[in-house]
Formats: sequence, structure tokens, C-alpha cells
Amino acid sequence: MLGGIYLDPEVTVLIVYYSHSDDLSRCLESLAQTRYTNFNVIIVSNGSVDRLENVISSHKTDFPLRIIRNQHNLGYPGGCNIGLKHVTSKYVVLLNQDTQVTPDWLSFLVATAESDPQIAAAQPKLLHLGDGNAFDYNGAAGGFLDLQAIPFLRGRVFESTENDLGQYDRTTDVFWASGASMFLRTHALREVGPLDETFFMHMDEIDLSWRLRLRGYRIVCDPSSVVFHKGGSDLDSYYYLKQRNNLILLLKNYGLKNAATAFLGRSVLDTASMLYYMRKNGNRSISTLRAYLWVLFNLRQVFNRRAIVQSCRTVPDDRIVASMAKTSVALQYFLMRRRLFLRLSGLPAPIASYIR
Repeated sequence: MLGGIYLDPEVTVLIVYYSHSDDLSRCLESLAQTRYTNFNVIIVSNGSVDRLENVISSHKTDFPLRIIRNQHNLGYPGGCNIGLKHVTSKYVVLLNQDTQVTPDWLSFLVATAESDPQIAAAQPKLLHLGDGNAFDYNGAAGGFLDLQAIPFLRGRVFESTENDLGQYDRTTDVFWASGASMFLRTHALREVGPLDETFFMHMDEIDLSWRLRLRGYRIVCDPSSVVFHKGGSDLDSYYYLKQRNNLILLLKNYGLKNAATAFLGRSVLDTASMLYYMRKNGNRSISTLRAYLWVLFNLRQVFNRRAIVQSCRTVPDDRIVASMAKTSVALQYFLMRRRLFLRLSGLPAPIASYIR
């Protein structure tokens, strides 16, 4: 700051809150240590009955903070969309309440975004809050998709999460940025439209990242920025939503030919998965079946949203496909026993592009 005028661009940190005030309290404590000074915080109380004023009053914060209340739980994307209506800053960060940031986390992300106006989204290196040596299950060091739109991460493939040994400390383009800490260029977000509230929770950040890519924007991970996330793994209670939402984003964002091809290939893989889990974990088989039934009975809704996305795209599918893994990650993981990101083949760039 010079003479009362900020030289650094303003950032809004947007937190959607539902419950677990202890998590939010620790998140605010860490935000108070942020060295980047030109930021404000908006907390969206998403149907919560907690008195957030009591939580906030116990903290000494130098940053502006505002609470917006929803009467009902609108889901994570719905809560974000309410908060985004009040954002006027150049950048906005969607930050989960169960994160704890490091002092320079925001400085690095701003510097990365300022280096190229085509960078619309970025994420930090996300480490597990309970074990700082392990990558976070939900974000790790940036997300990717294979041709069947199955997500995986630099640092986590399905259930196998790696320890952080500095192996992914290279800033690189990724396909999607994690919603646990998703740094966004506000005007690019306005350009592609709000988060899709159909998702309610899970995969909404992948959908948003894909839509940004369809407008020609870049998504990057800057591991110099570090955030710790409590998070969780692929719990059975969330498995249905992850399966359903993954099918929705595939059908929405691919071109028609690739959507049909990917959906067919995905159906084969999911059928094999249902048969596998039928003996081991019947709930997952039922969840997968429910996901397909939801898509079948809501095709009109899915294709209405697809029409909006496709009408706004400026990038052809061959460029999107070029940024995906060409070899099925599911087959590599379950049949070829490739548990580490470094061992995967068919990645969109040589492995040297992703490692330190």
C-alpha cells in the first residue's frame, strides 16, 4: 500500500458455512496471519442456525468481513452463487471452512494470476490438515480428467494418496482446480456463468473449470502457495452425488460426438464397477445405478444446461481432449496396479512437465 492506495489487486475470500464452528474459527485465525493485505472475507451462512457473530467476535481481524444469511441450505454451489453476487474485487477465492492457510498463500496465487490474463483459475498445493506430509484427498497438486471424465489428481489416484516429498512443486497447467481453495478471476467467472446448482455438492468445481477451458482460459496449480484442508475421502454417503454429478458434467461440456463416445465407455466401466462392488460394497453399486437413473429421468434438465454451455464455447473439443489423459485411469489403477500419478501413461504432457 502506498499513500493509502493499494497497488495490489483486491481479493475476496468467500466461505460457505453450514456447521462446525470450530473449523471456521481456525480458518479465520489462519486468515488473520495472511501477509497479503488487500483482501476481504464474505461468509455465507447456508441455512446454519449457529450464531456466527459469536464465532467472529472472538477473533481480532484486520480484514473487512461480511456475513450473508440464507434461510435454507442451497448446497455448496448455491451458497457460493449467493456470495458471488456481492463480489466486486478483481479476484475471488472459494475457500472451504475446514481449511487453514499459510501466511503467503494468497500472495503466490495473486502473482501467478497477474502473470497471465488467460489464467482464470488457480489452486494452491493442498495438504491434509491432520497429516501435513500427505496430500489432501480433494485437491492435492491439481486435478485432471481422462477421456471418460474420471477425475484424478497430481498426488492422488482413486484411493491412493501420496505423501508430499516436493515431487510436484512445479507450477503447471491442470484441467481443474479444487473447490477447497479455488482462486478465480472474477470477470472470467462472470463470463461463463455461476456454479451449477444442480450439483449441490461435489464436482461443481470441475464443471466450472471445464467451462472456463471452453472459453480458452487456463487453469493452473501453484505449489508455492500452501493450504491445509481437513476434508475427507470418498465416503459412501457422497458416492451417489459424485457419480451422478460426474455424468452430468460429461454430458454438459463435451461436444455431442465426444459426449456420446465418453458416456458409452463410461457406462461399460461403471457396469464392471457395479458388478465388482456388488459383493464387496453393495451400497456403491446401488449408488451408481441411482446416478444413471437420475440422469435418465432428468435428461431434459441436463440437455437444457448443456445447450447453454455449448452456446458460449469458443474452443473446439480437440483442444479439450488434448488436455485429458488418453489412457483410462480406471483401467491403469485397477488392472495395471498403477497407484501413483507418476506411473500413469497417456497424460496430456510429458511427466517432466508435472514434477519438480
